[in-house]
Amino acid sequence: MKKQKKMRCVLRCIRIPHEIDHKINQICQDREMNYSQCVRMFISQGIKAGETQEEDCNGRNVAGGCVGRANDQNHTT
Repeated sequence: MKKQKKMRCVLRCIRIPHEIDHKINQICQDREMNYSQCVRMFISQGIKAGETQEEDCNGRNVAGGCVGRANDQNHTT
C-alpha cells in the first residue's frame, strides 16, 4: 500500500517535458486510456522525447503498443 502512495506522489511531483506530454496525450486519445496510466507506462518503459520509435506489427509505435498491452492485461479477468 505504501508503494502505491509513493508512486502517486512521484506522479504528481515530477515535471513532464512538453514533448513527452504531447506523446502521452496522443496515446491516451488513441487508446481511450486514463492519463495517469499512460504516464506510468512511459515512466516504466523509460521512453524519452526524441527517441526513435520502432513500429510493431500493427504499424503503431512501440510505446503505443506497450501501453495498449498493459491496458489489456488490466482488464482481463
